[in-house]
Amino acid sequence: MATCSTCKSNKAEVHNASFGSIIVCRMCDPIVDAVVISLSDTCASAALVFARALRRRGIRTECDVRPVKPKKKFELASKRGAYYVIVLGEDELTRHVVQVKDLDADNKDPNKQIELPTEAAICYLDYMLVPNSKVIIPQRIIQVK
Repeated sequence: MATCSTCKSNKAEVHNASFGSIIVCRMCDPIVDAVVISLSDTCASAALVFARALRRRGIRTECDVRPVKPKKKFELASKRGAYYVIVLGEDELTRHVVQVKDLDADNKDPNKQIELPTEAAICYLDYMLVPNSKVIIPQRIIQVK
């Protein structure tokens, strides 16, 4: 580990770029902000649409629709440096909701995993991830699991 050139944290990693090496921590330069995971083939197209909506808001998003176990998808999201994982399964698809899991939250945090309607989830992630976001989230939208 090295010292971050932006925030001076001692948890930085060296990233090799074509113009040279840079030293930044995960908080200053995550590779992606969110990863959308589909739990079945029938949810893949909805996951892609959700990921596109997040990208339009300026959120760096990847979508994982591979037919592998969810544990592998969560591991990849963690390796990519994502802050949030959005889970979309058949049950969520029929109820028009998504599961939003905060990868940085403490295990005791009640908001580590929340279920939100799809539009509210987009606004919530916009508020949490986009600097100077103008979105206001009413507290009653967030249903703590």
